[in-house]
Amino acid sequence: MDFKKVFTKLIETFKKNNIEYALIGGFALGIYGVIRATADLGFLINKRHEDFLKEFMAKNLYEVIYESENIIQFDHPAKIFGSIDFLYAFRAPSLEMLKRAVKKKLFDGKITVKILIPEDLIGLKIQSFVNNPNRKIFEMEDIKNLIAANQKNINWEILKKYFVLFKLNSLYKKLREDFNV
Repeated sequence: MDFKKVFTKLIETFKKNNIEYALIGGFALGIYGVIRATADLGFLINKRHEDFLKEFMAKNLYEVIYESENIIQFDHPAKIFGSIDFLYAFRAPSLEMLKRAVKKKLFDGKITVKILIPEDLIGLKIQSFVNNPNRKIFEMEDIKNLIAANQKNINWEILKKYFVLFKLNSLYKKLREDFNV
């Protein structure tokens, strides 16, 4: 995937059309200092933009490979444009995530993208392993690395809300102990 080319097209379109979005996934982790291989892009997007998103992606020859109430995944026949996943924000916690998103510059400052804060990326990772327990080891590794790379700025009160929401209070307590907080 040509990340710069895809980002340029998407972000320009999002800005021009006032689309509420934020970068998530492996690429977002890299921006916060957690490097891991990724071959696709992921975004959180306000669900009220769903029709616009589908129309835009279809115009750009992306094909829907999976769709549910919560997510839509696209793939492009040309590998240079790759796969892009969109999680829909329509419940209070995910809409709050969008409000907290921050702007970061990418590609030597040529592109400015909105990205979830680390605490909200962690919230999505918690949801991921709660929904699929087989992902717990993988997601916990990302969570620990994200906290370690951003420890000075982590808002533990935001994190606590996610752990409480998913009834993982003891895991929250253990993480605080592990990071001497």
